Amino acid sequence: MVGSDDFIKNKMKNDGIYEYFRGEKIITGPIICPTGPDKGKVIHIESSYKPEWKILTDSTYYYLLKI
Repeated sequence: MVGSDDFIKNKMKNDGIYEYFRGEKIITGPIICPTGPDKGKVIHIESSYKPEWKILTDSTYYYLLKI
């Protein structure tokens, strides 16, 4: 995942899929796909993962999760 300052720090939306990228939400359990051809599909994550953003440039961040 790659994100800019605007994406990560934008606090306008902090619910739904955004809660996994803009807060302290742990990725675990059932996650419902919010868009695209798989909209509504439930994916179950058995372990727990916490996104940890790393700096790529002054205004671009990234994190990688192997699930």
